[in-house]
Amino acid sequence: MVSLRGASCSRTCNSRWGASSALACAFAIALVNGPAAAAGSLMPYRGAPLPPLLLERLAPRASDPPVQMGLPEATEGVTVVHFFATWCEPCRDELPSLSTLARQRSGLTVSVVLVAVAEVDTRVRPFFETIMPPGPILMDRDRAAARAWGVSALPSSFVFVGDAPRLFAEGEVVWGDPAVGASLLALTEPAARPDRLRK
Repeated sequence: MVSLRGASCSRTCNSRWGASSALACAFAIALVNGPAAAAGSLMPYRGAPLPPLLLERLAPRASDPPVQMGLPEATEGVTVVHFFATWCEPCRDELPSLSTLARQRSGLTVSVVLVAVAEVDTRVRPFFETIMPPGPILMDRDRAAARAWGVSALPSSFVFVGDAPRLFAEGEVVWGDPAVGASLLALTEPAARPDRLRK
């Protein structure tokens, strides 16, 4: 996770990202003003029920009309909702492995929804000109979705089966780790699916 501290962090915000990114950097301070953490681990989600996610999708071109989007319809696989920011170095490091997961995980369908936190379109759009996003990018410009979902650090990931959150990770996940793949695959077993558990 990103860890930035005190006055030195404020200077880093101005020198590294410039005044236009001061809000984003300040949010990084507010989120993770604490010691650096190790890579995140997927754990069972035991939080409160999550509100619906409905945000504007990042348009390929600035001239395109805005489109609101939420979570995709439930599939037989899993959906990863990934809160990130382009100014978050661990987030940038994690995105390639998340893309690989979405493309290559055999025996498992993985859908990814990216949520850009405290960002502006003019920074996010150029960022993804050099890296293929693993899924649609939703813009949480005012951090309302991050707050509503209890996101306190970036990156953070929620893994859904159907419309139910089953796993959560705060911090960078090594998505290519075989143990992570096994955890995701286990969620799709018939006995583990929420619709089967309710019967």
